[in-house]
Amino acid sequence: SRAVALYTCGGAVLNVVRRRLPELGEPKTPGLRDCPTAGTMLGKIGDIAPGGVVVVTEGVADTITAALAWAGAAVLGAHGACNMLSLTRAAAIRAAAIGARMLLVPHDDQTGRDAAREAGAAAVSAGLSVRGGSLQIVRHGAKDLNDAWRAGWRPNA
Repeated sequence: SRAVALYTCGGAVLNVVRRRLPELGEPKTPGLRDCPTAGTMLGKIGDIAPGGVVVVTEGVADTITAALAWAGAAVLGAHGACNMLSLTRAAAIRAAAIGARMLLVPHDDQTGRDAAREAGAAAVSAGLSVRGGSLQIVRHGAKDLNDAWRAGWRPNA
């Protein structure tokens, strides 16, 4: 399995999340016992650079894949779709304030699409804009980013 840190908005580690092999059963992404799940996996809000790119994705495997796909970007993974809204809200406030561009990379299932809609609305409320180019929802044609990457998909930007 692979493990990534889960950070608070202030950058402190509050949990460690793993991605277990599917044949090991549920839970597929366990964290440490009795630790919170809300936070950012891999990167921290403070990693968002002025004029840079921040990628918000869902899950351990997609978070690690996003770091490969967008080298140099601040990659912030949500520990599940239920955490995308709060993570995106915090990241979008910083991104808008410093002129960074945000890419949302949800899973392509109903839960992921719903989470992306809510997260996108929060990003727009924070001052980012699809029309203005500061917000993009990435479509890759697969169930999730990791599946798209393994099938040969690569980002344009």
